[in-house]
Amino acid sequence: MDFKLPIYRIGITHDAENAIRIAILQKTCKGWRLIRGEKLADGTMLSLPKGFLSSKVVLSLQGQETLVKSVQSSLKSKKNFLRVVYAEQKATAAFPLQELVITHYWGEWNSSQERVLTLWMLQKQSIATQSALLEDRGVFATHISCRTKDIFSALQNSLVHKLAAYFFIYEGVDETICLFVQEGSVLLARSFRNDSENLLDDLLASFAYVQEVYKITLAEIHGSYLSSALRIAISRQARVPVIITPLFPELSIDQEPYRDAVAAAYLGVHSSHTCFAYGWADFSQKACGYWLKRKLFNLTKIALASTLALCIGFGVESFFRFRQARKIFREISSETELPRDFHAAQQAVKKIQDSNHGLEYPYLPTVPTNQEIMNTLGQMTENLSSVSFSHYTYKLEDIPSEERPLGGYKAYISLQGLANDEDFAVFVDKLSAWLGAPVLSKKQADGQFDVRIILQERR
Repeated sequence: MDFKLPIYRIGITHDAENAIRIAILQKTCKGWRLIRGEKLADGTMLSLPKGFLSSKVVLSLQGQETLVKSVQSSLKSKKNFLRVVYAEQKATAAFPLQELVITHYWGEWNSSQERVLTLWMLQKQSIATQSALLEDRGVFATHISCRTKDIFSALQNSLVHKLAAYFFIYEGVDETICLFVQEGSVLLARSFRNDSENLLDDLLASFAYVQEVYKITLAEIHGSYLSSALRIAISRQARVPVIITPLFPELSIDQEPYRDAVAAAYLGVHSSHTCFAYGWADFSQKACGYWLKRKLFNLTKIALASTLALCIGFGVESFFRFRQARKIFREISSETELPRDFHAAQQAVKKIQDSNHGLEYPYLPTVPTNQEIMNTLGQMTENLSSVSFSHYTYKLEDIPSEERPLGGYKAYISLQGLANDEDFAVFVDKLSAWLGAPVLSKKQADGQFDVRIILQERR
């Protein structure tokens, strides 16, 4: 069973005809699945349900609008590395830095203790233009990306990322992208129009350039969504096999025209935090209203979730309190029927109180205390001069508890001492009369005696 979750990612691209292609992915128990692909022609509006308001919407620009630059250095401080790279870029870039939106990606350390910093650069004007086209159709992006970055993100989550170096070709709907990745860093990224007459020559030249500049021999070329003619031509002229590498779950023939938008949506799944910095207020006033609506929708969901959690918590607490109250009620009066509501419970408790008003509180002592026993023994032996005590023990063996609130008290007393026969007999008679119960006593020939008493609840 493929259980679906209300979690979505949306990818948006523009094709050569300036039409908008949208792909919507939904999270399932088996992974992400494309549930909707749509192409918006000029003048067509898109209305998404409210459930998509909290989803990440990634607008991906074409690779030809992106500048990719890689810098290799042994500097260990990321801050110093970035400062040097940005200073160099400011001096050599064709556009002022304030007109660019730049994001970067840190590569891994190589055997030479160097790593590569990859810069991905877009013009703010390009983002503003593409965003305005979306807003005219009622669509607003939450993240900005580019085609080459989408493909690289997909490669990082595929099997080829385990290779130390590889050359990859992706044939999109309107453009073909080639990437050279070494030790987890993009060293070369180029985009070519699919309708270009020099497409094959440009791809072969890029492959030869990589091997010559980076002093590496590649035994194969990896690719995705390559046409049979292009794959055969590349393999024949490059003299290496072309291995098809899947980037996403298999798409049907009807879904393949939306593969660029699917790649953008998967960027939102894997690494949307590496997208270009994008503030709606910087590029559009219309997007501010959408931003407020999105925030309010998210806050509403959080409030509903919090309310639901509180209700569940109160319900569980009330259930356990009810069970505890029912248990106590049964201990107090096992014969009375359990009440169904609060008013009936009040009446039942009042009835129990009225019927048991003469009973003592169960936790008060119901047997003579240690002090009472000692005082009584002193009074009994006041006129019995031969009676003397050498040992006295008073021990409570049973008391009421929460489990047995009506259990009563029970005490054990042990007396040892010396007395003549006459005084001892008088002492035992007085003690039995006071307790109202027989006394276990033992008199020895040498005048010693041993008396044991068990005190039960008073009647």
